[in-house]
Amino acid sequence: MNFTLMKTNFRFDFSFFALIGISVLLRDKNYIAVSLLCCLLHECGHLLAMGLFKVRVKEIAFYGGGIKICADNFNVKKSATIIILIAGSFVNIVLCIITALIFTETKMLVFAALNGAIGVFNLLPVDYFDGGRLVDLIFCEKNSTTAFRIKTFLNSASTLLIFSFCAVAFYKSEASPSLLAAVIFISAVDLFGGCNNRKAVLK
Repeated sequence: MNFTLMKTNFRFDFSFFALIGISVLLRDKNYIAVSLLCCLLHECGHLLAMGLFKVRVKEIAFYGGGIKICADNFNVKKSATIIILIAGSFVNIVLCIITALIFTETKMLVFAALNGAIGVFNLLPVDYFDGGRLVDLIFCEKNSTTAFRIKTFLNSASTLLIFSFCAVAFYKSEASPSLLAAVIFISAVDLFGGCNNRKAVLK
């Protein structure tokens, strides 16, 4: 499903609705709703930073792995790119700290925890996350074999670590099935993906 608003294309993939459907069937809809809200807040951080540096948004896509923003162009300085990449996690981490300090209700603490998790996970050196794009700025701009191997190792190790953590949590019934499904999707993308130039895509 696609529609255009203010010269920006909004796309909803089948995988996005499939994940929501699975969450409802598994009675996990409350968790996925809060997770989606945290993801939206994360992307708002990116959008605000992009607006600050006058980077035009070409498309916002909703799919099984979350939300991604495609820029029309990314011809900005490296320092601006770094700010744009970390802006999403910055919003999540700030919201996590503020919420945890002010509220004591279980639902708000879950909101804080999810914000913290999304903020930290997105800074990990995994291709799929913003941290992976930060690593790209350091390693993929250098065409040496050593740089590529270091980047690939960091990406694969972090992906396997995330997958293992979620698998153990799921086994102990401490993680939602829909979260595990999303992590499997992300892991598959990263384990079989390469070191491509994806500076125009934010997640």
